[in-house]
Amino acid sequence: MVTTPEEALRLGDRSQARRLFRYAWAARVAQEKGLATALDLGCNGGDGAQLLAAVGLRVYGVPYPVAFGQAPVAPGVQLAPADLDAYWAQVVPHAELITCFGVLELRRHRELFLEALRSRVRPGGGVCLSLLDPGRTEVELRPYGARVLYTDAVARRLLSLYFERVTAGESLPAAGYLKEAEAALGCDDLSLGLFYCERALAPGDV
Repeated sequence: MVTTPEEALRLGDRSQARRLFRYAWAARVAQEKGLATALDLGCNGGDGAQLLAAVGLRVYGVPYPVAFGQAPVAPGVQLAPADLDAYWAQVVPHAELITCFGVLELRRHRELFLEALRSRVRPGGGVCLSLLDPGRTEVELRPYGARVLYTDAVARRLLSLYFERVTAGESLPAAGYLKEAEAALGCDDLSLGLFYCERALAPGDV
């Protein structure tokens, strides 16, 4: 199992390196914000989630249905007893950080998924989220009722209905690390389609 983006680059697997760089970015977000627990949605085997565990996070993973009970689990990652098409939000613990890379646009009922996502984030925590193919993936965006391209602007509008603060681009936490990762990959679009969605502390939250 390839466990770091640098190793994936050495093996010539740029797609896997790109994916793992995003997990490494999420790990740096957790360190920067002092977060201690993580939930990885779309965790198949935990190769990406292992990067979260490596910086001291307690990590819980929810796999895709096709991988449920099949993929080996990386050290430091505990799998949920349900997959993404089941009742995952009812059986996983709350977390201070949720990683959700390339998952949102594959959900059939996005509003329900985002409600579940918000319900699992502890106040003061956030979600590191990405789109699989920003600008080319066509989706139906409610309540507008029309099929639109899933661009960063459309996604930000949707995410802002569920989270108090949504950042992207140069405003992302740990944005400096993304610049370093782009240099390693020889690209300038690693942050394209990336968002950090924060759930604000409410009065009385500690």
